Amino acid sequence: MIVYLAGPIRPKGDQTLESNINNAKSIALELWKKDYTVISPHANSDLPISLADKEVESWRWLNGDLDIIARCDAVVVLPGWEESAGTKGEIEFAKERNIPVTYYPDLPEIPKTELLRPKQVRAYIDIVMQGYRIHLAKNADYSPINI
Repeated sequence: MIVYLAGPIRPKGDQTLESNINNAKSIALELWKKDYTVISPHANSDLPISLADKEVESWRWLNGDLDIIARCDAVVVLPGWEESAGTKGEIEFAKERNIPVTYYPDLPEIPKTELLRPKQVRAYIDIVMQGYRIHLAKNADYSPINI
């Protein structure tokens, strides 16, 4: 199961950038140990936030996070999310797409099929992703407005 960690990055109130990132990394490690595959925007780049904001507009980072969430199986919301407009948007985005959202320390249940038949699940995901890539290639071949 691929989970996305949604939580504050930029400091608010008594939070610091470093504490937000370290908290996310600590929870990510905990989830990896519990057999989740974890995507954390807090560790997406080693660029300092101040430099990243100068090089790439913040909307691009947020839209990129939404692209990642769309391909995840669940979202785990980190403590302190209530003050984060970005995290609130990620939660709303996931819920609109029926992507399960849990609030740490609660975790999403890994489906039994994934636990009992991991090869079957991986094979199915490969088929779906191959179909997606064929769609993109054929759409490019015949024009984006055709398919």
